[in-house]
Amino acid sequence: MTYFNRLDDRELAINGFSYSLSFTLSFLGNETKYLQVKTGAVSCWISDYQLASSAEPLRLTAIESPTLTNGTTAVTSFCTNRQRANTATTLFYSNPTSISGGTIIHREICTAGKGAGASLTDSHNWILKKNTSYVWKIEQLTNQVTEVAGELLFRENYPSAQ
Repeated sequence: MTYFNRLDDRELAINGFSYSLSFTLSFLGNETKYLQVKTGAVSCWISDYQLASSAEPLRLTAIESPTLTNGTTAVTSFCTNRQRANTATTLFYSNPTSISGGTIIHREICTAGKGAGASLTDSHNWILKKNTSYVWKIEQLTNQVTEVAGELLFRENYPSAQ
């Protein structure tokens, strides 16, 4: 099988098309927190993500084009080729508000027994619409304190998407 014009993960990173971001959240119990993904004029391909809970189960819901007030606290992403000064067009914010409507495009539960951590890792590929807001709604499903860590890998400006 021949893969002409196909960029693999290493080539995407070497050429500066790959970006990563990570975040942590503290839940006091039965809370909901949000991550806003705001795409720009180029294609954003989410290729991998991970969400881990220190103790309690979580629900992740991805919502496309909700009505919202844009977040103001940026979550910084970094080009995975640290030799390049590329910056992503897609922006991430930890505190969007007044969220309603939109289309639910993905739901997932990160299971855990009481007092036992859990994680979910997903390599489903999503090519997000240009100039669109998305929200990751992260719900803590019990009333216990838990810490959550998340990581997201995405690509932009890769040749096959142009």
